Amino acid sequence: MNHQIIIIPSKVLYGEKVSINLKGFSAHQELTIKASFRDKEKKIWSSMATFKADEHGVVDLERDAPLSGFYQGVEPMGLFVYMEEEKSEPKVAFWEKGLHETIVNFSVIVEGKEVATNTLERYLLEPTVKQEPLSNGLQGTLFLPNDNPNQKVIICLSGSDGGIPNEMASIFASHDLASISLGYFAHEGLPKNLSQIPMEYFEKALEFLETHPNTKGAEIAVVGGSRGGELALLLASRYTQISSVVAYAPSYVLWSGYGDYKEMKRSSWSYQGKELPFL
Repeated sequence: MNHQIIIIPSKVLYGEKVSINLKGFSAHQELTIKASFRDKEKKIWSSMATFKADEHGVVDLERDAPLSGFYQGVEPMGLFVYMEEEKSEPKVAFWEKGLHETIVNFSVIVEGKEVATNTLERYLLEPTVKQEPLSNGLQGTLFLPNDNPNQKVIICLSGSDGGIPNEMASIFASHDLASISLGYFAHEGLPKNLSQIPMEYFEKALEFLETHPNTKGAEIAVVGGSRGGELALLLASRYTQISSVVAYAPSYVLWSGYGDYKEMKRSSWSYQGKELPFL
């Protein structure tokens, strides 16, 4: 039989829907589909699910729920959402690092034998998006979807790992939303630890957006998760220039700083040389 894994489209932006159909199987046949790829650190991430084909020998991931596997219920993107790092304990969810393209390999196994394969290319940044490195002491990148003045711009903040959240900002820009990936610790040119990060640094970022020809007058939003979510709420509470905020897994209070994954008895944030109150 001509077993097939049909993937539409074959190249897709992260976050966009992919249609996966398995065809050419026997009626009501059980089969397992596996998805896997190797990240830039050469770690292997994978997921799998077992299905029963319909009377025509077809499995449609937009229609069918798996019998078993990494997820339950009908989830067209379940094989992507629930990927885990192989040989990792505890299991961790996947988040792409870097703006390179990723090739996801798919295979179908029936009675222990691989009977079909296919690949999908996923990318984080549309080639039309322009990147402008930040300057004047700011660390990060401005991502512009076009040369026109943008009505909205998003400040993207990293979480407890620090660094520069280019991946988050690139996805927004690839969906026609100007964005900046703004680092604030754990990166070259920035404090090593999350401790007494000055609010003046973020004021400088707001001033940059308010004067840049592509973002001047734009509505400013801020997005962050974990400690970045805490920071997003803090900034939105202090600066009226910020009109909207998305904070996932945040805290409604300010916590102490930390370094080398150890808690410090100092505030994470400061203003005019003084620590902001914290728990």
